[in-house]
Amino acid sequence: MSLQRHFWAMMAIVMLPALALAGGDAYPVDRPALILHLSDDQTVQLTLQDLAKLPKRSLTVQDSPNSAPIVWTGVDAEALFNSLNVQLPPFKRLRLEALNLYSALLPRSDIEKFHPIIAYSRDGQSVPVHESGPLFWIYPFDDYPELRTQIYYSRAVWQLSDIYFE
Repeated sequence: MSLQRHFWAMMAIVMLPALALAGGDAYPVDRPALILHLSDDQTVQLTLQDLAKLPKRSLTVQDSPNSAPIVWTGVDAEALFNSLNVQLPPFKRLRLEALNLYSALLPRSDIEKFHPIIAYSRDGQSVPVHESGPLFWIYPFDDYPELRTQIYYSRAVWQLSDIYFE
């Protein structure tokens, strides 16, 4: 089993409890979907509508040579952070958390070097929670071959719900 397939298989096991609780409907576009934790007492809540109002960016990612490419559409993470009408705290890393309680740490340099997106659409469709949605932290895996390692696969978070600036 390839490293990438092993990672996704393990992620599926971690997700099963959240999938069992999730309904089949699309995530409400006017309910907060992403919370940015700027400090202990300051947060910014964003809905899918809020994210869709920002400039869109798409990434095409092919999971394996035999799979069809997936087009992810969302907002560039750095562009999102820069668009906020708040002062971002100085941070060296981000902690991403998912609805299924998975979390990943990533250095600030990932944002500056690879420009990942916070995707809200897969192949032109919103993604319900029971299919790992509604938000995904996606790296441009096809543009940077060095991203195709366990480290970066573990930082590609689905069901993204919270971002902490640390």
